[in-house]
Order: sequence, then C-alpha cells, then structure tokens
Amino acid sequence: MPISSPILSLRSETDFNDIEPNLDSTDPFRFSHGLTGVDQIGNYFYDKILIYMFVGLAFFTVVVCIGEQIGAFLRRISTVDTHQSQRIWSMNLFPVWSMVKKHLVYAPLWKHRHNRELQLSKAVGLGTLPSRLHIILIISYVLANIGFCLAIPWDGSRSSVTAALRGRSGHLATLNLIPTILFALRNNPMIWLLRVSYDTFNLLHRWVARIVIFESIMHVACWLANTYNAGSWDGVGDAIAGAVSYRWGLVGSIVFVFVGLQAWSPLRHAFYDTFLNIHRISALTAVVAVYMHLNLHTLPQQPFIYTVFALWGFEYVLRAISVVYYNIRYRQLTTITVEALPGETSRVTISLVRPWTPRPGAHLHIYVPRVSYLISHPFSVAWYGTRLSSPSAESLPMTHQDIHLSDNNTATNTLSLLVARRTGFTRRIYDLAAAQPSGIYKATALIESPYGGQVRFDSYGTVLLFAGGVGITAYLTHARALVQGSLSGTASARKVVFAWAVRDLAALEWAADWLEEICQLGGGMGASILKVRIFASARQRTARGGGDGETATEQQLSNRRCNVGEVMDYVFHDRDGAMVVGVCGPGPLSDEVRACARKKVTLGWVDFEEEAFTY
Repeated sequence: MPISSPILSLRSETDFNDIEPNLDSTDPFRFSHGLTGVDQIGNYFYDKILIYMFVGLAFFTVVVCIGEQIGAFLRRISTVDTHQSQRIWSMNLFPVWSMVKKHLVYAPLWKHRHNRELQLSKAVGLGTLPSRLHIILIISYVLANIGFCLAIPWDGSRSSVTAALRGRSGHLATLNLIPTILFALRNNPMIWLLRVSYDTFNLLHRWVARIVIFESIMHVACWLANTYNAGSWDGVGDAIAGAVSYRWGLVGSIVFVFVGLQAWSPLRHAFYDTFLNIHRISALTAVVAVYMHLNLHTLPQQPFIYTVFALWGFEYVLRAISVVYYNIRYRQLTTITVEALPGETSRVTISLVRPWTPRPGAHLHIYVPRVSYLISHPFSVAWYGTRLSSPSAESLPMTHQDIHLSDNNTATNTLSLLVARRTGFTRRIYDLAAAQPSGIYKATALIESPYGGQVRFDSYGTVLLFAGGVGITAYLTHARALVQGSLSGTASARKVVFAWAVRDLAALEWAADWLEEICQLGGGMGASILKVRIFASARQRTARGGGDGETATEQQLSNRRCNVGEVMDYVFHDRDGAMVVGVCGPGPLSDEVRACARKKVTLGWVDFEEEAFTY
C-alpha cells in the first residue's frame, strides 16, 4: 500500500476559499484559511480603539489650533489699528504653555539636531531626525499596534494562537493602509483642519507605512507557519496553487517589502524622480493585490480598501481639476521662462492663463513635460505680480516699475520661483537656460496649486525671518503681505527683520529687486518696517544695483557668516509686541535658529515656525 502523504489531506480549492470557521477537527488546514481561530470580535474592538486614538488626537489638535487662532485674533484686533506700544503682548502670558513649547513642541529629538541630515558620507544621506513630539507620536502608535497584535486569546492550541495573530496582524495592516495613503496626499484635508504641515504628515506616512509592512510580513508568516505544520512545504505549495486569493496576498506582501526597501532614505534622495515613479506604481500594485486577496475571499476588511481607493481617487480628481483650471484656457496654456542666474540658480517665471494671488508662504507643484514628463516638483512661490506679453519683450521684468503699458502689450499674471541647481529636474532646467545665448529658456508647463500658506504672521508685532540661499522664497510673500498689512492697518507688524544668509553677493541678483520693492511700498514707508540684513560668507563681487550703494538692502550687507544668536538677541531686546521667528534654509541653519528660539520662548511671547521640504 502507498504511504499516505499530507498532501492527500489537502482540501479542495473551494474549501480554501471558504472563510467560515471550520469546526471539522480532522481537517489539518482548518487554521490556515478563513476565520477559523481568528478573534474577529477582538479585531473589531481594537480597530475601533485605533480609530478613536486618531479621532482623539485630531480633536485635541483642533482644540489647540482653535485656542491659538482665537489668541492670534484677539492679539491682532487689539494691536492692528493702534500706534500705541504692544508691550503687554511681548510678555510671557502663559508660562506653562511656553514650557511645553520649549521642551516638546519646538524641541529636537535630543540636543540640537533635527533638520541637519544624517550622512554616511558626502554622497549618502540617511535623512533627518524626528522632533521630540514626532517621536512620541510615532513610538506611541508603534506600541499601540504591537499591543493590539498581542491582545489575542493565548489559551488555545499553538495553531489557534497563530491563526488569531494572523487575523489580527492582517486586520490592522489593512486598517493602517488608510492613514498611510491619507498622510501621503497633497490634498489631505487634515492639513487644513489641523494646520499641520505636509512635511509632518509625510514623516508620519513613512512610519505608518513601515507598520503596514511589518504587519503584512507577520500575517504571511503566521499563515505560512500553520500551513507548513499541517502539510509541510508541499502543503504550502498546494495551498497557494489552490487559491487565487493566496497568490494575490503573497504578491501584495512581496511588493510591500519592495516598497519599504526602495523607500530607504539614501536611495530615495539619490534618485528621487525614479523613486517617485516606481514608488507610486508599486504602492498601487500592492493595494490592488490586497483588494483582490480580500475580495476573492469576501473578507470583512474590504471596506478599508474601498476607503483607500476613495481617498486616492478623490486626490487625483482634485489634482486634475487644479491642473485643468490653472493651466488651460481657450487657445492658451501656461508657459514658463527660465533665466539662469549667478550662483547656479534659476528664476522661473510662470505666465498664468488665469489670475491667482497666492497666500503668503504658499507653494505649488510644477510639471515641465519637455524636461520631466509628468513628474511634478514642489517650489515655494517667491513672488507674484503682472508683466507684459509683448513680441518685443526680451527681458524679465522684476518689479512693477519695470512695466510700461502700451497699446500692443497685454498684462499677464505671473508667479516667480527661485530654483537652486541640484540634481535631476533642477539641474536640467538650469543647464537648458544656461546653454541659451540669452540665458533664457522657455517651455510649456503645468502648475498644480494651491498648497501651503496655513501659517500667518499678521498678529505679531515683531517678525524675524531667517533664510538660507533660495530659502528666501518661503518668506518673501510673507514680508510683502506684512508690510502691506501694516501700512493699511490690517496687520500688527511693526518690525519685520529679514536675515538672509548667502554664499556670496552674486545671490543678491536673485531677489534684491523684490526686497527693494517691498521697502518702497507706501511711498518708501515700507523701509521703516522691513529691515534686511544680508550675510555673505564669501564676498566675491559687488552687489547689483546703483553705483552709489545706497539702496535699502545694500546698506545692511555683512561679509561674514550669519550669527543667529547675535541677530536674535538684538531683535528680541528691541521687539515690539509678540514675536515670531521663522526659518527656511539648510539643515544646520534651521537647527541653529531653532535652538536660539527655544532659549527665548520662556522669556517673552516668542513663537517658532520652520518651513521645510524633507522628502
């Protein structure tokens, strides 16, 4: 007689696709498929706990935001239309909250390092460290998921416990796909609701995605353990061959692991455009595979995947509407003019087909099909205004004074960006412009907007803005709005100090005219509000401008490295009203400004804002 094999006891494909609990104790594979041994009641209980955690955290954040907005509103209406001192608002009115800000909200993970990139070498970067508040949220969420995975019935057989762990890990992995996708969306409604930056949500997206990958691996490992114990590797092979759902589940898990490896920081930063394309295709493949796995077995987690698809679809519908609305008009398309500037920087002027006035601090995503196909790149809006479309126009107008109307000219709304030459897209557009005899390159483009601009500085009497290199783009529109608001009686700003750190004075050509225009607002009254201090660490040429060197920006040039503590001490000592410190620039500058601002938080009303794109 032939020796019996475990394979002979394998159930049919129909049985492997049966999700109902199997009470047949003679079936060795009853804990390998369906809901046999799965603590479904516990699954529903703990997914609700996880959802309540999200809702509770969001509600708490909304309450804090509302409190801050009410405080900002009261501060603004009490100071906006008066020339009296704002001294009362310069004091530390809430000592407990200031301590929370110093040691939690604004605090880096350990001492000073936060946005300064960790590097294995000059060519290999490991990304940045989370802040202290971020790491608390991340660790709390990781521990919650570990705890929920382990909160299963442990009093059954080993196969029963393994099946329960399989069900719990798979259930939570599918549920966690919702925040994973939500946090990655540009149109994430929580950005507006909670006034939390996209950069923060992108950080959380990466960590929740890692949890999904870990739980997916655990889900497959538990299934594999029970199936192997029931029928060895032959049983595993026959189970996969006998149920299409298992094959889709295996594909999804493998792709999730690939996504995690491919998103490793050195690879992501070194080949970002390539990473982005592969990442999107892989993520979609994995989610579709999970959907097929659930759908073929009619598993109760399907609504989670429907929610993921709804969020993803809504995102792309909104983006498509934005692209069509802002870029396409009858016989008109958005165009860009790229001008190569000193210091390997491009000035990109976007000619809009529809008017758009961006909020201060807003950014957009730009597509240049001729250069980067359908890959978009984010940039802060440095300036907005009007220029003339004329066949004879050969240069880029920088200010309103450069525009001279004539019968043959048509006014066009424009946005301006400053783009540093790095790698990939930024290098290609600079090289294309630099290769032209005129130093100007023109192309058709698409913009996707509006994004950002949640932060407002109009309730502060003193605003100190630090910028490094092209980081000035994040705050030019803020400075312009603050000066205009102060002159018109709609903003509390009495002193706006701009500290701009550049490598050499050639960088003045990037934005000196814009700064000068802000100073000339109100017939020159803007210069009494905006004070610009420019620090050039390597003086190589004289500033562009008049030969007498008497412009508002040129009077405050310093041929040395920006001493953040010195600048902040001076402004803090001479402040009027509540003070806010903003920074946008390289990681070392941001971390230095953060450290100095934290020292001032408990000495008066001082807030801190950082603009960063740590993709």
